[in-house]
This record gives sequence, C-alpha cells and structure tokens, in this order.
Amino acid sequence: MDLKDIQRSRSEELSYIDFLEYAHDVTAIQEQFRASVPRVRLRDRQDPVDSMRNVDFIRDHGMSKFAFCRILDLTRGQLDPKHETPIAAVPSAQKLSCFLRLLRTASIHRCVAGNKDIQLSPSMASRFINQVALVFAKMQTEYVKFPDWSEQCQIAHEISAEFGFPPVVCGIIDGTHIEIQKPRVKDPAPEEFFKRKGYYSINMMCVVDNRRKIRYFTCRHAGSAHDANIFGESSLRAHLLSEFRPDQPLALLGDEADGAEDVMLPPVRAQQLASSPPHLR
Repeated sequence: MDLKDIQRSRSEELSYIDFLEYAHDVTAIQEQFRASVPRVRLRDRQDPVDSMRNVDFIRDHGMSKFAFCRILDLTRGQLDPKHETPIAAVPSAQKLSCFLRLLRTASIHRCVAGNKDIQLSPSMASRFINQVALVFAKMQTEYVKFPDWSEQCQIAHEISAEFGFPPVVCGIIDGTHIEIQKPRVKDPAPEEFFKRKGYYSINMMCVVDNRRKIRYFTCRHAGSAHDANIFGESSLRAHLLSEFRPDQPLALLGDEADGAEDVMLPPVRAQQLASSPPHLR
C-alpha cells in the first residue's frame, strides 16, 4: 500500500466519523422538533362526524352532529357485539349513519352508493340495518311513554298558557307517511300500501306534547289507511276513553281527517262554525 492509499483510507475514515456526528445531531434536532410541535389529529374517514361538514351532515342524517353523538352514546354498547363477526367489525358510527341515511332515502342502494364516508356494499349494509332497528325498538318503552293523568293536566295547562286553548288539549296528533319499496307480501296486498300521492308507504300515527316530544306512535298500518281509522283502532283511544272524566275533559288536538269525539278535537273552520246551529257554536 503506497502513501496515496493510506491518505485515502484516512480521509474516508474521517468522513464516516463526521457523518455519524452529523446524523446524531440531526436525530437530536428531530426529537426536539417533535416535542415542541403538538400532534395534529387527522380526521377519521370512517366516522361521518369527522369527515362531513355540518350542513351536509344535517342534510343526509336529518339531525345535528350533537344529536347523532348522543344517540351513538346510548346505543354504542348494543351495536358492538362481543363476538367478532363481520357485522361487529363495522364501526358503530357507520352503522348508525347508514341506518339514518336509509330513513332519509328509503333505498339501501341510494344510501351507500357513491358515498365515500360509508365504505360498505349494499349487501353488507342490509345485514346490520335490522340490528340497529331492533336496538331502537327495545329502547322504545324507555323513551316513548304516554303521560299519566297528572302530566296530561300539566301539558293541557301549558298549551293553554302558550297558545290560548282551553285547558283540555293534552297532546297533538297527526299522521305521516314513511315511503317504502313495493312490498313482496300477499297479506296485506301490496296495493294497500300504495298511497294516493303515487308511492308505497306506511302510515304512522304520532302524538307529541307542547315540547315536541313524541309520547306515542304506531306504524302498523298501510299507506292507504285513513288517519281516523288508525286512531279508532289504536290502544291509545281505548286508554283515553277509559280515563275520560266529563267534569275535567282531556282530548287530543287533531286535523280535518279526524272525527270529533270526547277524546279528539278536530279543527273547525270559521265558515262551518258560522253555518252551525246556535246551540252548537
């Protein structure tokens, strides 16, 4: 080995030592930088609360993010089974989001197709939609309760003070149609679900109080059923009639589709009132 080779080897040795010292300094600087800069939480694309804007979220789910998180907290334990199955692998937020979107669109394909937030196929989504529905059905008796007599009187006085009605209205009743696909059942016939406005539906009757809280509902009737018939066959009517007191009457406030009786007060137009006999005014 000549003198040039010895000088070259010493130069490479010094360069390698300088590189190690430089790498050590860079590592120390990087650790100091990580400690001084707070960690940024990236959005979870599987969570619709994080990945969607407020306006888009309310449009697709029919509720605010706060209400969605509230419902998610109430149902999280029931939507996450202990056994590891393909259904359990889906986050609870996606299950609830897909279920609410289905209520808005009435179509499982429109619910998940073209939606980047819900990474599910229609066949997979349809497997756990019934699971979410059963969870809500079990919670019905806990959160939907018709008021007792004392609470009915309280509601009647609050409605009277707010709207000027006589203190006899203990709730407001109305029907709404839930759009569905054409049923594949024979009893009742699919034609009974066809609504006069041109689509298949279920007619749901609902009662709310002065605070817009749902106190009773039933969705056992096809879309062609009349509101008056639904109320006439309901257990609510029988309950109100059994507790009716002539000296302190309480009734529900309905619309023109309902018939007048002891526990039902339909609206009366001014023209009808003017044409009525004096003793009925």
